[in-house]
Amino acid sequence: MTAPRKHTLTLFRDRAGFWRWNRKASNGRVISDSGEGYVDRRDAIHGMHIANPDFRELRLIDDADNLTTTDDIDDEERP
Repeated sequence: MTAPRKHTLTLFRDRAGFWRWNRKASNGRVISDSGEGYVDRRDAIHGMHIANPDFRELRLIDDADNLTTTDDIDDEERP
């Protein structure tokens, strides 16, 4: 049995259509975010990986997939 994941990374589109990410603690508070919007989803994922080197240990949610947990943002690479 694995330990519950304490933080969640969420990849989403903002109202202007830009890609963003945020990291929430187990209490639901945002503790870090992209700080900017990205036109390309891959760029947002790349920034998320750089800012969160432990991303593989976190719960990952891709809002573009209707809030389902996805595996592709774990390993998606830039071209």
